[in-house]
Amino acid sequence: MKNNFGKILEYTWLVAAILSFGAAVHQTIYQGISNSWLFTIISAISIAMYFFRRKMRKLLEKTK
Repeated sequence: MKNNFGKILEYTWLVAAILSFGAAVHQTIYQGISNSWLFTIISAISIAMYFFRRKMRKLLEKTK
């Protein structure tokens, strides 16, 4: 159960990264870069969290 929750969180961060990146591209095209910087930062943080959660999950699986 706990392993499934970790995978769900991992993929939630990936979905958040994809959606925020899409929103950043959309904002950049239609309103300019000055209005899309927040979406770009959220996308970068989401990608970083995805890889961090993935690494931690794999480390925990190794130790068990």
